[in-house]
Amino acid sequence: MFMAEMSGSAVSDVAVMLKIFVPSMEKQGYPRMFSASVRATSATLGIIIPPSIPMVLYGMTTNTLIKDLFLAGIVPGVFLGGVFVITSYIFAHKMGHAVDERFEVARLGAAFYGATVTLLIPVLVVGGLIGGFVTPTEAATLGVVAAPIYGWPIRRDLDVQKVYSLASATVRRISVVMMIIADSAVLGQF
Repeated sequence: MFMAEMSGSAVSDVAVMLKIFVPSMEKQGYPRMFSASVRATSATLGIIIPPSIPMVLYGMTTNTLIKDLFLAGIVPGVFLGGVFVITSYIFAHKMGHAVDERFEVARLGAAFYGATVTLLIPVLVVGGLIGGFVTPTEAATLGVVAAPIYGWPIRRDLDVQKVYSLASATVRRISVVMMIIADSAVLGQF
């Protein structure tokens, strides 16, 4: 759910997380089919949980308020995320997968504390949009400005090469989507 909330895209969620989580889950003894299915199904939350790229595109093409779409996606997205967690737990338990470490509230709290600023950036973007403080364009700009400010001088894990590669990948992906939108608008008028 958190990756979906940060990426806003099911495809990018699957692409990034398959490379990270499936090998890690396989090392812990999970079958590849189970690991891949967990990632593939959970990636569908990228379409539902705000800030969702398909919601923004739908809102732009149908003149629907994007903040209303975002509000409509929060509850179903969190509900589906909970259902996915419960279903994965039941399947893992029935299949007899080993438990690496038991759940501890203290560890969860420490993890949330360490990720507070990172998790606040999407909350700032979506909250500003839903609260009516910013427009969708300003909300996107807020996220684009806040993330590098946090990653560059504060965390010190961004450099010019990473920023350039991320920017060029973003331009390539957005140009493809915008061409599809432009073509569909022309076809719609025809």
